[in-house]
Amino acid sequence: MDLYFYKEYYKRDQVVSQVGVAIKDMIKDIPQGLLHIPLIDPSANKRNNINNRTYKQQLQIEFDLVFKDANNRIVDGIAKTRDMMYRGKLHFFRSLTNTIFEGCEYRYPTMEERKTNKNLGDNPIDKNNHLMDCLRYICQEVPYNFVNLDRMNYNSMKKFFEKIGIETASEVHSEPKRFGNFLEANATVNPFRIPKPRTRRASGGFKLW
Repeated sequence: MDLYFYKEYYKRDQVVSQVGVAIKDMIKDIPQGLLHIPLIDPSANKRNNINNRTYKQQLQIEFDLVFKDANNRIVDGIAKTRDMMYRGKLHFFRSLTNTIFEGCEYRYPTMEERKTNKNLGDNPIDKNNHLMDCLRYICQEVPYNFVNLDRMNYNSMKKFFEKIGIETASEVHSEPKRFGNFLEANATVNPFRIPKPRTRRASGGFKLW
């Protein structure tokens, strides 16, 4: 089972009504039966001081959008994402510039940074990581026996990509380094970095389309 990331929503300081409209627009063309229940950061369960509703409740009441709390175990999420990368199961369209940028910047603190700031801890630096959190959430939804799962019908996927007006999975770009590679940046501290395979049978890393 391969995961194809083809669209991102990355805007700052958006209110619930703006986010709800954007989500509805992003999922409107997904064929019936192919939409996985949307995931949401567990922090969306905090109640506001205006109407005592949670962010998740507001999206359901105002936009009829039902969400599932994402698994926010950081260490487990990184391990699962790295495993899927190593197997060559993650594919990213080049239009996801913010996702690619965050992937290159996502890193653990260095020893020098740990010495000057004792609060950094053992997790990656909590900065410019919203889309990396999304990546972890999605990967943790895939069962560990994902290799044996049946794939989505290729023709259905191809028609869907064509309908929304972006490149299809059959059009592979020949220059994947245009926006850099997640594994080349911050090579010693990037949580998603994996050793280069020693045999040709093992493939790893992010694939840019």
